[in-house]
Amino acid sequence: MMMKSALIALMLVLSLPAMAEDKAATPKIDVKAAMADRVLGNPDAPITIYEYASMTCSHCAAFNKFAMPTVKKDLIETGKAKLVFRDFPLDNYAVKAAAMARCAPADKFYPLISMIFNEQERWVKTSAPDEAVQKIGALAGMDPDYIKACMADEDLKKAMMEAMQDAQKTYAISSTPTFIFKKGEERMTEYPEFTEAIKKAEAASKAAAEDKHD
Repeated sequence: MMMKSALIALMLVLSLPAMAEDKAATPKIDVKAAMADRVLGNPDAPITIYEYASMTCSHCAAFNKFAMPTVKKDLIETGKAKLVFRDFPLDNYAVKAAAMARCAPADKFYPLISMIFNEQERWVKTSAPDEAVQKIGALAGMDPDYIKACMADEDLKKAMMEAMQDAQKTYAISSTPTFIFKKGEERMTEYPEFTEAIKKAEAASKAAAEDKHD
């Protein structure tokens, strides 16, 4: 009995360094850096389009697939506007997918969320959506352990929820995707006609500049 107790104690002692090493090896998440705005386009573009979307939203995926290429070509690449993607997760899987994307290098963020949306119909229907999303991140070059740490980080999740609450309070957002055009305060949902919104935003921006010079 004493030998058995001693053996158990020895096993516990031997396991302590390994446990400490595993804890030390857990990637640390820089929540502030992860939550920083990701800007697509020229940061100095006169119009900012805020896109509020959920990774599990089918309309958001459709916008990314069918409308986003035109928006990029006509507005982003021409320097008329820049786009800022902001998370508005509608369920726990969307939270985890968004957390993973937030942890990606800034220059990989938009390609990664595009992959997530393009593969949405497949990964949301699997028996293990978490694992399916992790595979997408791995294909994008992210470290598997880092992905898991991001998806499990409670501080990052809390920051995302607080940002979502701020969006609800500021813009009364109730569905995704929702697009807020600044300057001009134009607002659109579903499949927006960006052209008219951009014209109004440009007119508002021009009027504000003229008032500033008067």
